[in-house]
Amino acid sequence: MRPTFLIAGLVLATACSESRMRSGPDLCFECSNSSVCGNDRVEHGEVCDGLNTDGWTCLNLGFGPGPLGCTDDCTDLDRSSCGAPPTCGNGVREGGEVCDGRAFGPRTCASYGYSQGALSCSENCGVIDSSGCSVPLPQCGNGLREPGEVCDGADLGGATCQSLGFGEGTVTCRLGCASLDTSGCSPPCTPQCGRRICGPDPVCGVSCGTCTDAICTDEGFCDPIYRGPSILRFTTSVSELTAGQSVRFSASVWDPDGAADFVEGTLEDNSGHVFGAFGSNPNNTSFSYFLSWDDMNVATPIDFTTDEQRKFLARFHDMAGNE
Repeated sequence: MRPTFLIAGLVLATACSESRMRSGPDLCFECSNSSVCGNDRVEHGEVCDGLNTDGWTCLNLGFGPGPLGCTDDCTDLDRSSCGAPPTCGNGVREGGEVCDGRAFGPRTCASYGYSQGALSCSENCGVIDSSGCSVPLPQCGNGLREPGEVCDGADLGGATCQSLGFGEGTVTCRLGCASLDTSGCSPPCTPQCGRRICGPDPVCGVSCGTCTDAICTDEGFCDPIYRGPSILRFTTSVSELTAGQSVRFSASVWDPDGAADFVEGTLEDNSGHVFGAFGSNPNNTSFSYFLSWDDMNVATPIDFTTDEQRKFLARFHDMAGNE
């Protein structure tokens, strides 16, 4: 029977050469590279499973008496109910201790996916508590650019070939999310703003600057935004005037800040002589002024013997002094 037993043992060991090898009477009872956590069987990749701790106990791990458990994902033993080992509390991680005081071996909050905070150790030196850690570490590959990442997948933070000083093409994110790959861009373009102070340059389309409280013109200059009154219509009741007659000047005016923003409106001639203030209608948007032949003669003597042309100016102000 001895030769038969040895041959059978060799066959079992060979058949499970790619699976988890175990010693004891249940040698290689599961010849598979897959595992199912929760079936109380320690399979490939598992440290324990449910109540099955694979022969480990609190005592042979170096802890005091107590029930040894298994974590929910079958990747580690649960030592939380074990008694404390004799050396627990001296601040030095030794024996089977997972931690001791502030000694956690190579583990930090980063080991648990966090960038800030502090770990703590259980009273029995068997469990590391990461509840004091905060601020999750960036997860490169989730397509979301997080603090500490330059880019992540398609999230490039708005970067384009042009914004980086190149021509046309496509920017991508390098592995590790720490830098951009501009190899898909055409050679760099040199912006030529010249005297432009705003808008895109005509060569690369790169911004030459922006305007504050102004509009950028096509030529690349900042044109202040005018918020004063605008004369929509300025007419006269007659086009010709003879001695003894009068003419009525009418103006329709609009203000972006409303009719109440008007301060005054005056009628002048081209020499700068002010005849007087316009009168307004109740809504303060239509204005008129009656001017006689004699009024014009006083401002500038009418001594011509043939037809003559006179020019008049309507001037309106708002509370801010815009004209």
